[in-house]
Amino acid sequence: MKTQLINLLGIVLAFLSPIQGLLILMILMVLLDTSVAVYSTIKLKGIKSFTSYKLFNIVPKLTFYLLSIIIGYFIDIYVLQGYLNISLPISKLVTVLYCYVEIKSLDEHIQSIGGRSMWVVFKEMINRLSNIKRNLKSINEA
Repeated sequence: MKTQLINLLGIVLAFLSPIQGLLILMILMVLLDTSVAVYSTIKLKGIKSFTSYKLFNIVPKLTFYLLSIIIGYFIDIYVLQGYLNISLPISKLVTVLYCYVEIKSLDEHIQSIGGRSMWVVFKEMINRLSNIKRNLKSINEA
């Protein structure tokens, strides 16, 4: 019985291996958003406001995300069958949409902590790095 379960698990993992990266990306996005949400909750409302009930919401959300990516993979394989000449278009589209949702949620949590959007902070960081690059280039030319 144990051998049969191991064989079945191996078959399922082999079948899902083309979308392994998409599934891992989604798991990482949810974990990142959750960790920032926990940090912002503790920082803004204190440690007593953090409850395990809110943390449990990760399970249905992650299950829903991963199952929809897998269903998109089934559609790619069995319905589209390479019709669009794009590798796994539905799986990738579903993953991008869910990543957008998680990034938007992440941005909202970061705004609640620091008062500024992560995109503004990122843009300022790029500007600072480009100024450093220009300064280094002018030093090298002199």
